[in-house]
Amino acid sequence: MARAQATDFLHNMRFHVEIVSVGGNAAANYPFLTGGDRSISATPAGFMSVTAPDMQVTAVPYKEGTWVYERKYPGEVSMGGDIQMQRGVARGDSSFWKWIRCVAEGSGEYRVDLEIRQYHRGQALTRPITDGGDKPNSTTLNLDLPARVYHVYEAFPTSHNPSTSGFGSTDGEISIMELSVGYEHFEVEDKTEPPVTA
Repeated sequence: MARAQATDFLHNMRFHVEIVSVGGNAAANYPFLTGGDRSISATPAGFMSVTAPDMQVTAVPYKEGTWVYERKYPGEVSMGGDIQMQRGVARGDSSFWKWIRCVAEGSGEYRVDLEIRQYHRGQALTRPITDGGDKPNSTTLNLDLPARVYHVYEAFPTSHNPSTSGFGSTDGEISIMELSVGYEHFEVEDKTEPPVTA
């Protein structure tokens, strides 16, 4: 019997990043949100790549004189490196620059909560799939929902490069901007919604 496509691993290529909490009036408190749009990925360029948040727990060793082996206990918890976001430079889009200026100049609220949503693969999973007989597959996946969500809390920009490749008169590559985002903690949520019945 064939393996169900629903059990395939998630790919890196299908994701979406959105600001989900800005506290109060977004247009007034967060001038980096162009046009009052809550989504920082709703620009013509979109996102090319985003690194995932990570966490480390320090192992604390302890050993008494009569013990042969030392023991280890969990110690301090720390978040990993900043989240790196990259996207193409689009005309009329300076939201990253406005956001980091809020941090540098103290000109408004700058902390936000982010969601990094990861989706399952191909759109074929939204259609009934036959199993080789006359009975159609009884389940399909709802791709309107992400398969996994990374909830990132108290995020703010720590560095911004308006064009990572610089400029050259003979260079035809797409200009890429990069933003580093620090955060305080995060949660990982697996979406285990019941499958849609055909």
